[in-house]
Amino acid sequence: MTRQQRRMLDRPLISVSSTDIRRLDGFIHYHMRAAGIPGLAIGIVEADRVAYAKGYGVGHVHRLNAVTSETRFSIGSCTKAFTAPAIALLVEEGVLSGTRPFETVTPNFGFMTRSPPSA
Repeated sequence: MTRQQRRMLDRPLISVSSTDIRRLDGFIHYHMRAAGIPGLAIGIVEADRVAYAKGYGVGHVHRLNAVTSETRFSIGSCTKAFTAPAIALLVEEGVLSGTRPFETVTPNFGFMTRSPPSA
């Protein structure tokens, strides 16, 4: 990421006031304390660009490294919680089907196998 892109991340939202950002900060800090969350990063997209991004707290409770807008987190199986509803919406819209192979929708998609395919 370039220095200019980083500066863009630190700019406030175009349509949200600095008062709203302070309220958001307070909300996040309150709930982090209440839930015992050591750190998180937030990003808000507006008009197809990152309009606001900020890190809060620490990335690891024992190392105490500060979270930034660029901190990468391991999310494990959390993606299942929003992938399943997204697939359901695509089925409802007719984009996906339970009878049509997924590769027909995304031709570049493929599964990795442990053994090479037989000839």
